[in-house]
Amino acid sequence: MEMTHSGQNNLLVALHGYAHQQDENFTTEAFAHLLRHLLKHDARVAANALNYLAGDCLRLDGETCAEVGVVTQQRTRDGQPDIEILLRGKLRAIVEVKVVAPVSTKQIAAYKRILKKESGRARTCLVLLTRFAPDLQAGDEKPYCVRWFKMAERLAEADKGLKEKTSKYLCQQFLGFMRERGLTMEHVGKELVPGIQAISSFRAMLERALDELDIRKLKRSSWVEAVGCHFHIGRRFFWVGIDYSELSKLQLSEFRVASGKWRWVRDGGSRDLAEEAFFDLPKQDQINWLRSFIKKETAGGKRPRA
Repeated sequence: MEMTHSGQNNLLVALHGYAHQQDENFTTEAFAHLLRHLLKHDARVAANALNYLAGDCLRLDGETCAEVGVVTQQRTRDGQPDIEILLRGKLRAIVEVKVVAPVSTKQIAAYKRILKKESGRARTCLVLLTRFAPDLQAGDEKPYCVRWFKMAERLAEADKGLKEKTSKYLCQQFLGFMRERGLTMEHVGKELVPGIQAISSFRAMLERALDELDIRKLKRSSWVEAVGCHFHIGRRFFWVGIDYSELSKLQLSEFRVASGKWRWVRDGGSRDLAEEAFFDLPKQDQINWLRSFIKKETAGGKRPRA
């Protein structure tokens, strides 16, 4: 199954735009929905995907899949796992889903306690499904880790085994959503060089817009997976730019700084640059648009205009 461009009529991408503040929960539910469908309609492919996800500790086959349940966000005394894969009396797997947020060692320890209660009664495993390799310290609880791009490759290979048209459709939709979110690994073509040049120009435009607003920029750089600028107005601190997980969306967030640490306060409005026809504007009009966006989102006002 080829991971085609997701921007063409992808329901998950469209709905995610309304749920971006629940990013990881949305991704979790979308993935769980796909797994449930495969368990019911394409059990052999479901077994293959789940066995890969859990490092083969589940040892499922097409027949046992009929008894497997996939549940999400079930609250327990020790925490609320993102996904649980259950086969009564035989297995219990917990999948902690991460897209952007860092791994919490407290969460991992809590889920270990949940699984310990199954000791002697069922096979258990704890899986971390994550975009980035976890940054764990020596002595930390270490779950089995699967990267999203590897899971995507596994699902993409499932095309040969999928029997139902709905299974193929749902799998393609989910893969398209993952691609849009930057969770897959794609072929790198010659567009890399002009893409990097465009990123450099975009950051320069943001800096020019801030200069024209007489706003002081901060030297603090953006994180690895984003391009943008930090700045402050009086005692209020902001970031404006594009997170690579939502490539066409310009965002602004407000932070507070205490004891040298940045704490998120709120997300301002965001704009889809493609829908705003930003890329069709002349250079100076693009700068004017960015200036209007920043002014509006830091002080309130109407929609930015070119």
